[in-house]
Amino acid sequence: MKLYIDKQKFEDALHCGKQSFYVDVLDPVIHQQLAETAVKLNQSELAVRELKIVLHLDEKNEDMRFLLAKTLFDSGKKEEALTQLDLLLQQNPGHAKAIDLKKKR
Repeated sequence: MKLYIDKQKFEDALHCGKQSFYVDVLDPVIHQQLAETAVKLNQSELAVRELKIVLHLDEKNEDMRFLLAKTLFDSGKKEEALTQLDLLLQQNPGHAKAIDLKKKR
């Protein structure tokens, strides 16, 4: 999957990532890569689902929580996005990107 992502063949990366679940459905790296690929393909519904799974497996992942908030904002889900930003800012009150995103919205 990583090779396809590096080559910017996102459709192939998405397919490969889904196949990876047959090996280990609870691998947070696979879910993270799928989420990031879905964001690049403007598949916000898939991205949000995968980001939520990543955060279920690793709730301290600040980068993925920020990406979830941004993706939610971009897909018009402002209240849910603000909730994720608030959770992130509780975890890390100095998170500059989260502070800026909250100010902009």
